[in-house]
Amino acid sequence: MAVNDVPQEGKTFESTQGKDSKALASMITDRYTQAAQTLRTEMRDYWLNHAFLHGYQWLYWSEVTDRLDELPSDPERVQATINRMWPNTRTIISTLMQRELVFEVPASAADDSHVRGARLAETIARAIHHDQNWEELRENGLLATLKGGTAAMCVDWDPDADPILADDTQGAPAIPGDTYNEHLNITQFAVEPGTRYPEQARWWVKVVAHPPRVVKEMFDLDEVPPANGTAGLGAFQRKLMAYDRGDSQELMDLTLVLTYYERPNEETPDGRVVVVVGNEVVFEDEWPFPFKDRLNLVIMRETLKENRWTGDTVLTAARPTPTLFGKVGEL
Repeated sequence: MAVNDVPQEGKTFESTQGKDSKALASMITDRYTQAAQTLRTEMRDYWLNHAFLHGYQWLYWSEVTDRLDELPSDPERVQATINRMWPNTRTIISTLMQRELVFEVPASAADDSHVRGARLAETIARAIHHDQNWEELRENGLLATLKGGTAAMCVDWDPDADPILADDTQGAPAIPGDTYNEHLNITQFAVEPGTRYPEQARWWVKVVAHPPRVVKEMFDLDEVPPANGTAGLGAFQRKLMAYDRGDSQELMDLTLVLTYYERPNEETPDGRVVVVVGNEVVFEDEWPFPFKDRLNLVIMRETLKENRWTGDTVLTAARPTPTLFGKVGEL
């Protein structure tokens, strides 16, 4: 399944080789496929809600082809569309974004040094909030949550970024690199199946899509990888995704990039981060984060579902109303 968001530009990765590379790539691909199967309902609702918000409301999900398709048009009938979901969504997102994020770090003690440290931490948080544009990230995350019922914020590590903090008093060099954040809708990630608390699962997979030549340059590949991200898509879904990506005519070919995150556990004591393109591992490294008891993502839900880590959304409940009005208008 192709997706429409890409990581920040400038991220490059080293290649990795080994006799177990194909086996590892196959294992990660199988894990993602199995995890994505458990999210079929959520992914289907996301694409339907996404299309309805764009004004495409004469649609259905084909159980035969397992993809989004348009209903056949009848030249003798008017297929009217009254898109109330779009302005209502704008109102909801605007209300949620009225107040900016506020950071408060309570001091652990009442003496001056602890109070100064707490104020310094607040200043650092506000600086990162500004420099990494967290308000735009929050807006995109809220919209993805509203459309799919479930979304995620991912924290990743960019080893090429300039460090923000350095301990000048000790004279030690700053650790190179810094974190960066991404918002992911429900079609762009999958968590270990069966987990109840996704942040505490053993592993998760992020899936994004790029043009094949961009992937070749990112990972310094010998050949252009296959366009497996757009293979098998129906005509309507290609049109919808082309609109999302700003393509003027039709959707360009895209290649899937799977990033597998596994925190340290009994099977993999050091944890690992693995990037897979096609059936090849193009990057592999140990777990880069200081925390080991949770994964590097946070789940957001619009409406909770009991005993499930995924959520639901009011847009799914609102979708039958314009469908009903359209069918009545046909009569």
